[in-house]
Amino acid sequence: MSCFGNIQQLCVQEKLGSSAALQYILCENSDIRRIGTYSRFAECLHTDAIAKWITVARCSVSDEGRKLLEQNVVETRNKGIKTSLTFTLNGKQRCVFDSGHWVSSEDGCPGGGSVPEFNKSVQNELNGGNSTSTTSASTATATESV
Repeated sequence: MSCFGNIQQLCVQEKLGSSAALQYILCENSDIRRIGTYSRFAECLHTDAIAKWITVARCSVSDEGRKLLEQNVVETRNKGIKTSLTFTLNGKQRCVFDSGHWVSSEDGCPGGGSVPEFNKSVQNELNGGNSTSTTSASTATATESV
């Protein structure tokens, strides 16, 4: 389910943009056991436009979604990321979750490692903690090594 969850996240980002992808990922993170399920996908994909929903859903079950995942794996390897789950924000490694706990360079995971603490710290960083933050394609990614 984890790889399918990654494909869903990548398709949301590709079809709806990074801001929608961040909101989608934050929603998914609130119930991580269900990432990659169709029910969680439907709950977290906040769009009133059925055409957008269908576009993302089609991407997630097609060659397009698999190609996005393959590109993401190459990008992950090029960045030297070897641990699932590694979070980057604005192109810089932020936190690493491995073997059931947060690990990282100097300070662990800034803002805390629980899902609510992590979500809040990312939102703070993007909304006010750093006025130069952007939500580009690589802004907030949860990368899983394959």
